[in-house]
Amino acid sequence: SYKVFSPLQLLNFLAFYNKNEKLYFKAIIFMDESLFNSIDKSYIELCYQLKVEIQLKKFNALSLKKNVYDVVFVSRVNAYFWPQYYKNKSIRFDKIIIIDDGISNYCNNLHVIKASLREGGLGGLIRFLITLNLNKILYSFNKNKIIEYSIFNKKNLQVNEDYKKSFISILKLINRKDRRFENGVVFCSQPLVELGITTEKKYIEEIISIRSKIEEMGYKLYVKKHPRENLVDYGKYSISMIDFDGIVEELFLNDSFYAVISNCSTSSILIPALFNTKSYVYDT
Repeated sequence: SYKVFSPLQLLNFLAFYNKNEKLYFKAIIFMDESLFNSIDKSYIELCYQLKVEIQLKKFNALSLKKNVYDVVFVSRVNAYFWPQYYKNKSIRFDKIIIIDDGISNYCNNLHVIKASLREGGLGGLIRFLITLNLNKILYSFNKNKIIEYSIFNKKNLQVNEDYKKSFISILKLINRKDRRFENGVVFCSQPLVELGITTEKKYIEEIISIRSKIEEMGYKLYVKKHPRENLVDYGKYSISMIDFDGIVEELFLNDSFYAVISNCSTSSILIPALFNTKSYVYDT
């Protein structure tokens, strides 16, 4: 991405930077303005604590001053970067680092194509296909510069212990201790109603059914709402909510939840990788 759009993307970058801070004299993060205004302010304060400058605009390589840079992208190199990369001869990019965006990093292209079409329409699909094919060509010419910084090794799907330690260290810097959930299971909801994948009635019935099974096991179900949800009022169904604007992974740092449940969430792979917690995926 040419700017950060989510809290998880931000913390992934900070985890990378915090580990490699000594290699750089300055760090700049380009952030979506709506994210800056809505994100948990502890994350913004963490940027300032780590001396990371925030700019509320898109990354543009042509505006950089003469120097040597490393550039970090989320998920994949943005297609608009390559013309800038070759046009600006006064600067040099030493490394091109690609950090995790989430579960989409480990899905096959067919899954991402369907998601791009569903969430971005025909325009979103076209942008994805252009970026995918352009990157395939240009990665081959720049393979010595490109570094992937991911939670899993894509060849064997083993947990990258270096990434794990870096990410947990970032969560510890935030270090909130004001939440306590006893015998809890976290359900990470998704904007399935907003995307037209299911109806509110069916979605709530599924959650209540899951809650009944969880309670039979002696646990309580807590729903962590997805930031993009705005149609379902969980309160009117007496569903216990987690009132927290940060990423769900942060909750597992201080609270001993039994498990996490989701339909198609990054949390279903990231939480067990970080904390060895049970993870269940259900099909809607």
